[in-house]
Amino acid sequence: MFDFAAQNDSSPVEFQSALALFQNDYAFLARILNLLLTQVDTDLPTIQRAVTLKDSQALAEVTHRLKGSLSAVCALPSFATCTALHQSARHGSVESYALELRSLEHELARLKPCVEAWLSERAKTNV
Repeated sequence: MFDFAAQNDSSPVEFQSALALFQNDYAFLARILNLLLTQVDTDLPTIQRAVTLKDSQALAEVTHRLKGSLSAVCALPSFATCTALHQSARHGSVESYALELRSLEHELARLKPCVEAWLSERAKTNV
């Protein structure tokens, strides 16, 4: 079981901060987190394709959208890596895309099981 109380600065999601933003509405946060997981499944392949094609405009658009969603749920490590990739895309810094994509993939891979565990715990406790 994931220990949500033992989160540190590198936790994929700051759940207590997210809950505060959502006025402690667990159900609403759960709906938003489910939408985020769907968005990640859609956006990550689009980001990977844009990096492969060195399509700065497409990359800037999709990373802008994703970083907003990550910020909304206090997924700060993923938000930070997505922001770096977004900034590189806006400046056409194609040489940094691959490294920043790997960082984003790493953070999103940490994010998904963390969010799924939180959602599972909420479902069990009906909170």
